[in-house]
Amino acid sequence: MTNERTNNIWSVYRAVLLLIPPLIFFTDLTRNPYYVQIVLLQALVVLPFLYYLFKLFRQSAVVLEIKLTPLDLPLLLFYLWTIISWLINLSGVWPNEYWRWSAYSEGLKRFLFNISNVLLVYYLAFYFVKKEEYHRVIHLTFWAGFIAAAYGILQYFYIEPIWPRVLNPFGGRSVSTFGNPNFMSSYLIMLLPLLFIYYLRAEKSSSRRLYFIMMLTYLGSVICTLTRSSWLGLLGEMVIVGLFLPKELLARKKNILLPLAIAAVLIVFFWPHNINISEKYSSAVARRIQETTEMVKTVYAPSHQRLLIWSCAWMMVKDFPVYGRGWGLFELFYPLYQARCLFLPQYRGLRTHANNAHDEILEIVSQTGIVGLGLYLLYIVVIFIVWKKLVQQKNDWEQNLAVALGASVFGMLLDNSVNVSLYFAVPAFLYWWHLGLLMQLGQWPKKKIVLANWSRLIILLLMIGGILLVRRYWRNFLGEINYFTGFKLSKSNQVQFARQYLEKAHRYQRLEVNNNYELGNTYARLGMLP
Repeated sequence: MTNERTNNIWSVYRAVLLLIPPLIFFTDLTRNPYYVQIVLLQALVVLPFLYYLFKLFRQSAVVLEIKLTPLDLPLLLFYLWTIISWLINLSGVWPNEYWRWSAYSEGLKRFLFNISNVLLVYYLAFYFVKKEEYHRVIHLTFWAGFIAAAYGILQYFYIEPIWPRVLNPFGGRSVSTFGNPNFMSSYLIMLLPLLFIYYLRAEKSSSRRLYFIMMLTYLGSVICTLTRSSWLGLLGEMVIVGLFLPKELLARKKNILLPLAIAAVLIVFFWPHNINISEKYSSAVARRIQETTEMVKTVYAPSHQRLLIWSCAWMMVKDFPVYGRGWGLFELFYPLYQARCLFLPQYRGLRTHANNAHDEILEIVSQTGIVGLGLYLLYIVVIFIVWKKLVQQKNDWEQNLAVALGASVFGMLLDNSVNVSLYFAVPAFLYWWHLGLLMQLGQWPKKKIVLANWSRLIILLLMIGGILLVRRYWRNFLGEINYFTGFKLSKSNQVQFARQYLEKAHRYQRLEVNNNYELGNTYARLGMLP
């Protein structure tokens, strides 16, 4: 394959990877309309590594060229420990059939997420994106974010161009193409520091106007999500940008900073909370901040739900302080702990399901213990140290990029002090993508490793593993399609037809709890249970 053809394929792949998963969804194909984003994104991430392994396998002498960074060891140590924590807890519940397969399934899902949505994403950005391609790559994410942001604003004002009717699953909070306002807001705030850099450095007035429009659209859409944790993350990351960008750059750009600042202030303070003409106008930001103070006077669900979840997470820490409750098993074991809290009147009326801890530190320590937390904090400290060195480099453009990418990473971490978006496909992808781009800005030593002939067997096994992983994602997608078809047939009392689709879905993904629940109900309705 010629270099030109390879470059063209890489360009198309890159566009598909960065544009399609954040935007695609189906209104009537799977019960979770956004499930396609997960399987498409995670399968796409695996493909370049399969191609690289194939090229490596065909070499007469197997030579591996790697760049060694300070982040590699702490990152890999932490994710190795997550596997150990899962296996320890899995071995503890294995004799109990009630827990065995659920602990296996939930832990396996998180393990695969760590591979295809975390580590491979980071190394994909680090190894496969050249510095001269940054401009093109970053702009692809800008356009994905802009389309999602504009759609989110339309939804906020009850204009729905895609769904057959206006949807309101989160009390007026925009979900756009993400399905959850918390995911969209996290995605957008990670792009805003980069947009700001491009706005400052734009040479053409037409480009500057475009970045201006994009930034204000992003900001308006972030407000439309009403996600306070993301507002906090946005504030934190823009403070970092202001502190670490060269002061002479900001001074030179005063004439374009002033209109941006005025427009941003107007949007932040005067964006309406709703457009219902029967209600008095109020500021969205002021209203959400005022709502937060209600938790002092009465039960305020968003705050008290988090207090309940955090209490349960801390109980897990006290029960399993060294290795935690097992990586990926928080949702599974959470009900055992919430039962201890429900005698308190402020918690009784709350929705008590929790898929994550809604706090990054508690997320880590509750599932991996103090050992996992120590390793996690180690790699966060390493990121900060490396970033500090990168923002001191003399290349103006790379220094600006380092500031923006670092601010993006830290803004996401601040957002996840009370959010969970780091553990969902699309926002997590962008976080690790940005971290990979950030680390590539450094000058790291390269090392060539000549592998022995027997290493081809390992490469072959890795290729087979990658193919099986892509196959699994495809089967998961087919399973979800059949499950939703069976679910709809079941609800319309076509139980016999529903059974066929649900059994087919079961063959595709045997441990999927929603399908198994619906299939069990179908068997009961048909009198097929003993």
